[in-house]
Amino acid sequence: MRRLFFILLGIMLLVSGCMPAAQQPEQVTPFYKQLAEGDMSNEVKEWAEEHKEDPGTHVKSFGNKTYLLVTWGEKPTGGYTIVTENVFAAKSGETIIAVFRLKEPNQEAVSQAITYPRVVVEIERTTKEIEFVFVGKQLPEKEEAKEEQRTENIIVETPVAGAVISSPVTVSGRARVPEGTLIIVIEDGHNELAREVVTATTGGPEWGEFSAEIEFSNPTSPSGTVIVYYESLKDGSIAEQVMVPVKFQND
Repeated sequence: MRRLFFILLGIMLLVSGCMPAAQQPEQVTPFYKQLAEGDMSNEVKEWAEEHKEDPGTHVKSFGNKTYLLVTWGEKPTGGYTIVTENVFAAKSGETIIAVFRLKEPNQEAVSQAITYPRVVVEIERTTKEIEFVFVGKQLPEKEEAKEEQRTENIIVETPVAGAVISSPVTVSGRARVPEGTLIIVIEDGHNELAREVVTATTGGPEWGEFSAEIEFSNPTSPSGTVIVYYESLKDGSIAEQVMVPVKFQND
């Protein structure tokens, strides 16, 4: 009987040796990395700070990386967090889907201080469309830009029509224009007070974000216009423009 046992054991070992070893799960490099404050470069930190007060989603590329930013705006206490659930390429291969969850404070004690919850995610540089998806609670919807503040390919989000502005003024929005190049002009009805060329984060046909701090000279009238436009690559003429009426703050 012992002999039979050892014969069977030998056969089992021989068969198992001929079979391929159980494959270990392949180690896959994560598609994304959620960045801690200490992991961010100065330029990424500055970009995130620019958007901290307004709830929204933002995309920008620096070097060979693309960054996804979700901001929840100003909150009265601590305890508000944004969790990255997943970031992955859609089956079509044309879109990257980024999934987040917004978590409010629980009943435990939280810091009684104003906070600006946000999360920054790093992926390999891409020009693909980014689709932001929220599980459960949703970000407050942005107000649509008024009709006079948008054209087919340019949307000016700040300043809004009728705003009182002083120098410098932040001019920001979205655009899908050739090479992402836009010209911003501020005038007072008599004189051109400022002119600056800015570049959106992405060139057309995709939408890119733009934001610039524009310093302008002293106006000669109480009101004026912020003009954002792009030029035709063919002849340099104005292809499309948005004109936002504003008022100048009295010193």
